[in-house]
Amino acid sequence: MKTLNIAIIVLLLPFSLLAQYNWEGGVLGGGSFYLGDLVEDDRIPFFEEAQPAFGVYFNYQLNQQWALRINANYVKISGDDSNFNSAAFNEKRQFSFESTILEGGIGMQWEPFGKWRYKEIGKFKKIISPYVFIGISGLHTDPTADFALKAGEGLSEEVQTDLNEGGTAIHIGFPIGGGLKFDLSPITTLGLEVNIRPTLTDYLDGISATAGPENNDWLLSGGLSLGFRFGTQDADRDGIVDAEDACPQLAGTLSANGCPDRDMDGVEDAEDVCPDIAGPFDLNGCPDRDGDLVIDLVDACPDEAGSEITEGCPDTDNDGIADEKDKCPEMKGFVEMQGCPDTDKDGIADADDECPELGGSKELNGCPNTDRDLDGVIDAWDECPDEKGDSDNKGCPVIIASKTVSNTDSTVVAKNTTSKTTVETDKIEESSKDSNLVVDTEVLPEDVEKLLELATDAVKFETGKSRLKKESLNILGQVAVAMQKLENYRLKIKGYTDSVGDDDKNKKLSEKRAKACFEHLIFKGVNGTRMSFEGFGEAHPIGDNNTSQGRRQNRRVEFELIKQEQQ
Repeated sequence: MKTLNIAIIVLLLPFSLLAQYNWEGGVLGGGSFYLGDLVEDDRIPFFEEAQPAFGVYFNYQLNQQWALRINANYVKISGDDSNFNSAAFNEKRQFSFESTILEGGIGMQWEPFGKWRYKEIGKFKKIISPYVFIGISGLHTDPTADFALKAGEGLSEEVQTDLNEGGTAIHIGFPIGGGLKFDLSPITTLGLEVNIRPTLTDYLDGISATAGPENNDWLLSGGLSLGFRFGTQDADRDGIVDAEDACPQLAGTLSANGCPDRDMDGVEDAEDVCPDIAGPFDLNGCPDRDGDLVIDLVDACPDEAGSEITEGCPDTDNDGIADEKDKCPEMKGFVEMQGCPDTDKDGIADADDECPELGGSKELNGCPNTDRDLDGVIDAWDECPDEKGDSDNKGCPVIIASKTVSNTDSTVVAKNTTSKTTVETDKIEESSKDSNLVVDTEVLPEDVEKLLELATDAVKFETGKSRLKKESLNILGQVAVAMQKLENYRLKIKGYTDSVGDDDKNKKLSEKRAKACFEHLIFKGVNGTRMSFEGFGEAHPIGDNNTSQGRRQNRRVEFELIKQEQQ
């Protein structure tokens, strides 16, 4: 709408500034001539019937080329049959007349080269400039006609008609003319002008019915003019007077208060941050395509609405961090956390905090340094926080072995007294630093599957990395021992992450973590051909990614036991 208003102002500028342009007035002097019933068709009696003509004019400059012209003239005309070569007129008819004409008119004047006077802004240059004009005028006539006839002839009916109709009257004329204007100075001109006026009457001479009523009379005049420019000053010729022009020496526009405005947006170039591209006034003349009040010039996302604090880019969670730089674009967070939340405000983002609701330290991955059972395993990592245990067994007491003997075979039962998980094997013995079990005989698949479920919960990695934590080695050692005895089974290792961060990076991290488990099991003696690994990233979540507990559940490695025939 604002652009439309500016366009209307520009279109109406020549007509809305009538009181702001210079006037030009002057006087004219020369001769006048009559073209009518007492002039032969094939010649104009310049010398025989030349009469004086005087006038005044006023031009109101609408711009440097167009002016409104007002004029008033005093003209005398005359005609006589004696000027005719034909004896039918100069010897027989012998008509003559004289008339005084007062004329007032209005019209338009066009001076095509008028703008050359101010080719250089603020500087006047003398020129010789042609001009043309057209208008309408009223002519007050007072003709005196002499119908002298040869002796013995009386007044005819036509003569009587002319005497009745050809007296004092006002007639309509149409001034058409042109001339040359010579600049003597910035305020003085000398002109040469010719003006012909067709009229709507045949009675300029008071004679019609007795002569040629089929043709109307014309008036012709010409002479010299002396003109003077006056009125308010407009040094830069931009159509805005100096008194109201904020830049009187520089041509400008009305919408910019007379100052230059290259992009025509209503903001002057001196104050326009984007002088060559149109934009709204309240944004300093700069465009804003996405309408977020951040100008395109400094908007990092000019086609997506954002805010000033994010340099014009979207910020879905309104935490002041642009989505493209926000690791948690849908959860309001902190700059220090790269846009992620920190519920316990311990300086560790919830996504990396193993105890997101309990303030802790970076050394303990965000968990507090509390150990109720004083076994050296902090409560956050201790699966048996109130029972003193072993750090290699997640703070729980070490699995103890008991032997049961039957009539048919011998069975060793391994029990975890705290988790109540039982793994039955034919024989259990200690073998490695990170494993409490060594299985010498065949184990039951269903018992191994329970072990694998425990491994899914127990296997942990360093934050954001694929390096296994020390407490994960014990359970992986037990998985290795079990797999060595399940010769008809394969193991599929699947890695997962939560939804925080980039999808591709999450998938790669999940694959690396699954591979780390794969490689450790090979190191512990499992044949690599009986295992496979794959990373699924944030796919198949088992918890709610919008909560810290759910994200912790989703960061996992699953172990799937597959019978050989199922391949």
